[in-house]
Amino acid sequence: MAIVMQDIKKQYAGTSAPVMEHFDLTIEEGSFTVLLGPSGCGKTTALRMIAGLEEVTGGRIFIDENDVTDVDPGERNIAMVFQNYAIYPHMTVRGNIEFGLKNYQIDKEEINERVNYVLDMTGLSEYADRKPSQLSGGQRQRVALARAISKSPKAFLMDEPLSNLDAKLRIQMRTDMIQLYNRLKCTFIYVTHDQTEAMTMGTDIVVLYKGMIQQHGTPQEVYNNPSNLFVAQFIGDPGMNALRLSDGGYVGFQPRLAQFGKSENGLNLQGTVLTNEFMGHDCMITVDIGCGSIVMRRRETRKVGEQVSLFIPQENLFYFDADQNRTGTVQTGEVVSVFHVDD
Repeated sequence: MAIVMQDIKKQYAGTSAPVMEHFDLTIEEGSFTVLLGPSGCGKTTALRMIAGLEEVTGGRIFIDENDVTDVDPGERNIAMVFQNYAIYPHMTVRGNIEFGLKNYQIDKEEINERVNYVLDMTGLSEYADRKPSQLSGGQRQRVALARAISKSPKAFLMDEPLSNLDAKLRIQMRTDMIQLYNRLKCTFIYVTHDQTEAMTMGTDIVVLYKGMIQQHGTPQEVYNNPSNLFVAQFIGDPGMNALRLSDGGYVGFQPRLAQFGKSENGLNLQGTVLTNEFMGHDCMITVDIGCGSIVMRRRETRKVGEQVSLFIPQENLFYFDADQNRTGTVQTGEVVSVFHVDD
């Protein structure tokens, strides 16, 4: 199922400005597309408009070339999974899955086959007769997924489904989601503010900020070739360091590519170690360079308070113009300050 949002405008009643305008997005059939961005960027609004849960103020939405802008949610052949599970507490696992199918007037034998199939697929067979209160958070989320799968939709829409889970369980559920996508081979649209989820799960990432698409590409494209400073600083763990230059441009570098020492070919900086956080595989080291602080990720450790020299090879530097857009032109100004998009 391919989905196209064409020249979409969204404005809420009583507000002076739209939250989204001239918004165009094409989601390829069979992709695992992640809508990624900070709170308030428009990602959930976009998802809800695709689902039919939010009306569009202007523009059209197409699903498999059919205009569904004014079509009821139940007629769009999609299934939605929410972060709060939205399962019935008084019903068993089996009952929760069956309930939606009964509303579709499917015969009893087929319902039983579908329920058993999705219980097995999601690893819930032994919990079929339990109620949600007897399940863990991860198991309850599996129930929500099983219920969605049972409807055999052409697309799954997921609104931060893992945000209520603890860190260890989220990692496991990410793996489960990827395996589920590979088995079902249909379109997934997944909303998150967590760039780790986006990078590990998505085949396509759509980075949004203030109701606009900043970049749309594969995880590798978005990480290795950010189109602007917002994307560069939002993607990564942590995001890119960016330095404001006196000529009006910016130079950026990824924390893992900064090295201790000096070089004749690249950017040389000096500073004082502020923090040294052990991350297991490596260390996250914060260095005060006088006009602000930058972050490095290195296997070598440095003591807090130590004076250090560091450099970034020329080939690992990213340049941005005064409008914060990526440029191939090497900036030549002196470093003025450390820059963050929300400064």
